[in-house]
Amino acid sequence: MRFLTRWLSQRSNHNDQTKPLSDGPDFEPIGNSRSIPSAITMEAAQVLESISVEAIPVPVPSSESQRLKPPAELVAPPAQPLAKTQAVIDAELVNSDAWWDDVEKGKVEWASQLFQLQEKVSTLQREGNAVFLMALSAYFDLPSLDHKSVLDESVFAQLQKKIEGLFDLREFQKIIDEKTRTRWNSYPRSVDYYMGEFVMQRSRYIQGANRFIGLIADNFSIVESHIEELSQAERDHNPQLGGLKLSAWRGFTRQFAKLHLIGIAPSDFFPEPTPRYLRDYRAEEMGVAGARFLWALMGAVRILSRPSAQNTSQIGIEFEKKLIEEISAAYPTARIEPTPATGDQGADVVLLVDGIKIVIQAKKYTGVVGNAAVQEVFAAKEYYEADYAMVVTNSRYTQSARTLAGKIGVELSAAQDYLRRIQQLLV
Repeated sequence: MRFLTRWLSQRSNHNDQTKPLSDGPDFEPIGNSRSIPSAITMEAAQVLESISVEAIPVPVPSSESQRLKPPAELVAPPAQPLAKTQAVIDAELVNSDAWWDDVEKGKVEWASQLFQLQEKVSTLQREGNAVFLMALSAYFDLPSLDHKSVLDESVFAQLQKKIEGLFDLREFQKIIDEKTRTRWNSYPRSVDYYMGEFVMQRSRYIQGANRFIGLIADNFSIVESHIEELSQAERDHNPQLGGLKLSAWRGFTRQFAKLHLIGIAPSDFFPEPTPRYLRDYRAEEMGVAGARFLWALMGAVRILSRPSAQNTSQIGIEFEKKLIEEISAAYPTARIEPTPATGDQGADVVLLVDGIKIVIQAKKYTGVVGNAAVQEVFAAKEYYEADYAMVVTNSRYTQSARTLAGKIGVELSAAQDYLRRIQQLLV
């Protein structure tokens, strides 16, 4: 760039020093309209006589002049301006006001997406959703966190530090500087250009993380539906469980996550038209993160499938009591029968309103509600000869649970809207 500036400066100086002949003080225009004076010196007359007739220009009519013009193809074309190099184009671009406005917008969007991420993490913590938080922590490779520590406020600070480390501007500068020197065919732009574009685009990663949190329940359902296949592969490959090779197990988990899990690929975090080099920037880390996430979900599915993980604790009983109180307030004339803690045949509450019987299973979970709850309340409907069966939870349902419920006619409701759904069933 310094060479180019100096070269252009030298050319400018040279042009200033080169003047046309017409600027000389002795220049006199030829062929003007003034008449020749009558008094001509002898010396001048001799000069005139020495000029041959052929040398004297003869006026030519305009029509004849047009006919005598040389062909157009013989006329030299006007000089074309030199094309700008990529370096010059980039230098002009990265020094423009519009470019820096876009850089500032990138900084603002980065902060905005971080704030949204903080809100999503805080929501999971308020809900006590330790399972999802542990899966999230596994994906981002945060320090080992148990079901209690993931509810601490420091979790988001750790997550933010991790993300900022992945997309640190100084680290990116080192990498892009090396690539523009050694792989200039793939990276033809200037370092300043790539750094500015990096600041503009990197917020897409946090935007992808926000989408990723919303898809944890769906990914849980996917793992739950493949748990037998995954468990068998783990036994075959993981040496800790009698398998032959740990690298084979790692390869299997990465491939399974890539093919089956949603929202974890680099293209999910950096969709089109994001430049490809940004999708590739942390692609390796994302592949490993997908495998860690899969492993964490496998553990969550196994924990929640155990009877001890279900809501037989005092917390679950309090949740049932809360539902009974709310139903009693909404339907004062209804007959409400809580079932025994054991031998309830899959129902926690039996509700009879205007001759319509509804069996309800209440699930106070820190994770997601799966197929087992749907199957149990369906069996309770048959046992109590009820008209409807309903599951009510403070958490979420897996996709497979929703599919099964739709096929066998079980209502799935959230703790916030189950009363409205009961009213719809009674109409």
